[in-house]
Amino acid sequence: MENLPYLKDMLQFMEAHDELIIWVSTISFLMFIGTLLAIPFIIIRLPSDYFIRDKNLARRFCQERPILRIILVSLKNVVGIIFFIMGFLMLFIPGQGILTMLIGYSMLDFVSMRGPVYKIIRRPTVYEFINRIRGKKGKEPIELKE
Repeated sequence: MENLPYLKDMLQFMEAHDELIIWVSTISFLMFIGTLLAIPFIIIRLPSDYFIRDKNLARRFCQERPILRIILVSLKNVVGIIFFIMGFLMLFIPGQGILTMLIGYSMLDFVSMRGPVYKIIRRPTVYEFINRIRGKKGKEPIELKE
């Protein structure tokens, strides 16, 4: 123990803050379980043409129902920010941090948000993972531009 002074400090910290450790562990566990349930749910419900669809339909919806559009976009952005923050925290605690951040980032409705997400989705491992989840539920693969 003499050779590991940091270990002694860490053990003292843990003893002094045992309630904090329990809370952080519980929140970490709940976030891990939450992402295990939420990520496939979101991936399955994502339209297969999400990255290639025409934006005219969305513009027409904005013109027909502007108040509803503001409420829905605001709600979607809040959920996206929560997912992004949870994903960032999961980089340090158990969970699917990068995938959760990616989903949160893709939910944000700001100018040119799809570009960076599209670059990540095009990576073969990410693309195959997403389409494997979709395939298990009988959904079509995500369509990407060539």
